[in-house]
Amino acid sequence: MPRETVCCLPKFGCSSPDSILFLTCLFRAVAGLSASASFYVSWTFRKAFWHGHTTTVVGMWAGTSLVWLISCVPHFICLLQCASTTESRTIIRFRKRVTVWLVHDVVLGVFWMYLAFMLDHLLKEDDSEWRTVFLSMMSWHIIIFVCRKLYLTDVWHITKHVACCAPETVGRWAVVLMLSAMLTIYGVLVHVVRDSVDMGCSLEQVVVFVFALVVGCIGYLMAVTRRHHTKKNDVSSVSRNTGLQPTFGSLYALDF
Repeated sequence: MPRETVCCLPKFGCSSPDSILFLTCLFRAVAGLSASASFYVSWTFRKAFWHGHTTTVVGMWAGTSLVWLISCVPHFICLLQCASTTESRTIIRFRKRVTVWLVHDVVLGVFWMYLAFMLDHLLKEDDSEWRTVFLSMMSWHIIIFVCRKLYLTDVWHITKHVACCAPETVGRWAVVLMLSAMLTIYGVLVHVVRDSVDMGCSLEQVVVFVFALVVGCIGYLMAVTRRHHTKKNDVSSVSRNTGLQPTFGSLYALDF
């Protein structure tokens, strides 16, 4: 990827991989802080919300969703200009992964925006539509995760016969653990959201939820370990194909 590209929005700063990464992280950090503030406001105004005064809570969550969608703009610009070349296999790989990432994040933002504006449906006797959309949003994560691991990673490529516990299968076990954790969490949420009127949860469900989180974290750490061992190969590939010494900003998306 060229280190500098003339940007159609110069003041926006999307002219290099590092600036793309910085702006994305900046907006994501703002979105995270906004989500934390939304949780606090939702808890503080919970009594007013259940009495029909929903404007404050809806406005906070809608604003958070908007910031999240804005955070997708830098990478969208990157795909249109900085990563528009087709001369490098690494850039093509970058484009595929970032495209999937953008589709996931944009659809997720649209889900949250819809759920935010429809929060007042929770006050109605029939709030099944809101609950169904919420569960659809959760299943969207699983669909993207499965598609990404099947088609955009090399963990399932078989190069030789190895034992199931061999170091070469670390990536596969990481995928299995993370997918199992996501399915377990989804099952708990389905029960809480669909089968209970007040969306409360029991102690047993909390224990299962936390256990699934631990399993998912273990799988993620295993995936990080595998990426650490393959990072040198990616760096060598970029140097060979582009003649440039890659930086973190130009390679971070390859870890997605």
